[in-house]
Amino acid sequence: MQDPLNVGDLLKHSPLFLDFDDDDIALLARDSHAVRVSRHDFAFRRGDHADGFYVVVVGAIKLVLPGAHGQCKVIEFFGPGECFGEPFMFLNRPYAADAQAMEDSLLVWIGKRAVDDALHVH
Repeated sequence: MQDPLNVGDLLKHSPLFLDFDDDDIALLARDSHAVRVSRHDFAFRRGDHADGFYVVVVGAIKLVLPGAHGQCKVIEFFGPGECFGEPFMFLNRPYAADAQAMEDSLLVWIGKRAVDDALHVH
């Protein structure tokens, strides 16, 4: 059986959170969890409820707009240390694109409640 990942430790090593102190990391980690996404699988699909955002720990993700006749348009790529999905979360709208793993990936999902709590503190 695999040891559970420490989400706080994963967040501490992300460039986005380098200036956060241990209390801030703990606050975010309370409503966060690690997510493994296999190559070609989806972190979220267009229309899913955006109640959080993701940070790439390892791997690569692409945001894709599904098109007619099975064709897709790639909007953006994300690699380690980068986050995605936050605009949809802040707008309180469903995700407007698919987030697909380009390779086996490890992500941290950070819930909107944790973000709201952190913003309230600061």
